[in-house]
Amino acid sequence: MVIALGGKSNVTRMFHCMTRLRFYVKNRKLVNEADIKKLPEISGVNWYQDQFQVIAGNEVNELYDALTQKGLPTDEGAAAPVSNANKSIGSRIVDSITGCMTPMIPAGTHTLAINPLNWKTDSTPASREENAGACFTDYSGSIVTEIPHLTGAYIDPQRGALKVPDVSPQEYPPVLSIFSDGIYHLYDYQFFYRKLQENVGVRIDAYLSR
Repeated sequence: MVIALGGKSNVTRMFHCMTRLRFYVKNRKLVNEADIKKLPEISGVNWYQDQFQVIAGNEVNELYDALTQKGLPTDEGAAAPVSNANKSIGSRIVDSITGCMTPMIPAGTHTLAINPLNWKTDSTPASREENAGACFTDYSGSIVTEIPHLTGAYIDPQRGALKVPDVSPQEYPPVLSIFSDGIYHLYDYQFFYRKLQENVGVRIDAYLSR
């Protein structure tokens, strides 16, 4: 795949989400899409603006690790790990919780939408600048990519649904066939990771300080 990407020197940045490898390259003309599509692990490719996406499904983590070992540059925006010594008790508890949670919403007939960026239940919008960080994890729960200010959010008062205006189905596909394009249930937790972590930490600290 490295050769088909135009060589290691052509890749300026690499990261991934749940199903896709994502690359930024110097010269897109050097990318051989046909050869990449022939790889048995790959089900398709897609360009989104300047980002080249390779759809790898369940193989995404293994391929990412293999390409990292070959020296492809990984996401420079990923946050460095924070030592537990610098964290409050609440934050440590949150880290334990986040390690065992998966980004799925349980089935149900009634829901209440809360905007995780401003904690409003009305249609007050929150801009992407209020999003402290979206974090994408591997299957062990470890953060592999962090993107600050990924998207804002607002609640559609008629449907009672949370809307994310700054992402697209091309970037973040629904993955599961039960969801249509533009349904981001698999990313609910990941899109707002840092704000959720911050809010839960504050609430736990407040409870423990009583």
